[in-house]
Amino acid sequence: MLFCWTVMLCATATQAEKRPWSETMVRQPNLWATRMNEAVVGGDAGGLRVEVAPDRKWAIAAVENVLLPENVGAISLRVREISPSGKWLMRLWGEVRGRGRAMTTSVAERERRVGEVVFEPDPRTLRMPSRPPVQVQLGIEGEPGDYVVFEALDFVPTEPRPKSGPIPGQIAIDAVELMPNLPQPDKMLDWRAKAQAYDRLVFDWEAKGEHLPLIGLDEGRINVDRPTFGLPSYVGDTRLLGSNQESITAMGAVVGATVARYATRYARALGKWMLNLANAARLFYPNALPKDHQCCGDWKGDPEGVIAYEGLRHHVGDKSPFATGDPVVMKWGPKTDLGLYGSGCVGLLGGIVQTTNVEAILRLDCLATDFHRAPKCFALRWNRSPGRTPCSRRLRAGSSSPRGRCGCRAKAAWSSATSPRTRCMRGRKRRGYPSSGHPRTTPTGTQWTGTGG
Repeated sequence: MLFCWTVMLCATATQAEKRPWSETMVRQPNLWATRMNEAVVGGDAGGLRVEVAPDRKWAIAAVENVLLPENVGAISLRVREISPSGKWLMRLWGEVRGRGRAMTTSVAERERRVGEVVFEPDPRTLRMPSRPPVQVQLGIEGEPGDYVVFEALDFVPTEPRPKSGPIPGQIAIDAVELMPNLPQPDKMLDWRAKAQAYDRLVFDWEAKGEHLPLIGLDEGRINVDRPTFGLPSYVGDTRLLGSNQESITAMGAVVGATVARYATRYARALGKWMLNLANAARLFYPNALPKDHQCCGDWKGDPEGVIAYEGLRHHVGDKSPFATGDPVVMKWGPKTDLGLYGSGCVGLLGGIVQTTNVEAILRLDCLATDFHRAPKCFALRWNRSPGRTPCSRRLRAGSSSPRGRCGCRAKAAWSSATSPRTRCMRGRKRRGYPSSGHPRTTPTGTQWTGTGG
């Protein structure tokens, strides 16, 4: 209801003259003329006071048509005081992504912190040179009479992230361009080992402990005339038993889909996206975060940390990041937020992401989960380091062969971020390139290797 009221009132608010944001605005209550849900708004030179009206549960004060600085990198907000049961919020409404469509962007929700709080907004927002006007919202949730006093608010600009120049034959994706070439910290998990450990726990019929075993027998014979297995959507989930299951939980554990290899124009974007995905996905796992940065750190049934949380929040209070989900906070039945329906897809990363002998270069096996391999089979290397890096086609011990499963001669093509052209090779030794298994120099960017006719 709170969100619906916000959208409705924003859409019907009276348009005012566009004004550049100034940190003094938070100390001018008269500028916050849009007062949602009969918000009681006051204050003085010491700050903006927002109070919940009688018979209400929330209040928002907003200032219209604000021009934010270019390339906002941080939002600094200082709260002077808040009532004992209130929880403050901050939102922006407008074309915050520069796509011509107004939307609500939550900066902070249900906060209790006082003093200075700094937020780093999603880099896909608030970094448009066109600077469309937005509505700035400050508010509080609570009982009638609950209040909050905002003392200061500032939008801190940052240097725009440099973009790669156009590469012939490649299509850039804006959201991927915003991702770093070298994510920090750079901590790549062994996804093959993680997937195998997941299978050992989830498919163990003899597992002992709280909420174990996870696997169960399904004798409903609904889809096939034989007994089969079932998996809960969450650890500690007793809602779906017997034949009443979510299919994605079991499908993710045994079936996958490949990295797209049929549109090579997306090779560079795909390589960079997979690098950031494979590096950051570790934060969904319990053993990657301190106990106080996750909601279910007390469960002891997963010592290897192979079942991931349903979701990851940028922050909860002063904890960032924070692994969580919906079931516990919404109290809908499951005892944890550890989700098997998402964790089961770890096999996709385990089959696709491989390390090479060079730490800065990944090899993505685009055949691992592809059932339609003809006529050509490809692997993709993404070089995330600057310059040219010697790289062997041989993988580290335990990784699968880079020749692919067709067993045919290798072919290769690559697009380089340092080269204005795309080149193709029709044979392994053409143009002086060594045969499979010998070191080669990989330019910054992407490299395809292929097998088959």
